[in-house]
Amino acid sequence: MPPPPHQAELRPDATYAVVGGLGGLGREIISWMADHGARNILSLSRSGAKDQRSLELIQEMSARGVRLIAEKCDVTSREQVASLAQRIRDEDGMPPIRGMIQSAMVLRVRTY
Repeated sequence: MPPPPHQAELRPDATYAVVGGLGGLGREIISWMADHGARNILSLSRSGAKDQRSLELIQEMSARGVRLIAEKCDVTSREQVASLAQRIRDEDGMPPIRGMIQSAMVLRVRTY
């Protein structure tokens, strides 16, 4: 029987980006990352933190000692991503991005 896998250990001196991080899957990923050591998380989405649930997640992470910045950004735009990367480094003082998770999706229901 193989040994159990090692628990993930994320670096507190790194930033982790989660694309689509304010939806259901992204929220769970952000919480998991915080549980495993991440202290700087950047959530990127097309709409940003516009609803109460998103604001509550930011507050919850802050109470846990995690800096969660939720930004409106179209990750298919090279210009938007480059501008945001420079801003979070220069203005927000976030450490370098060391990991990224893509959790964005759009569901379209069709009825026939």
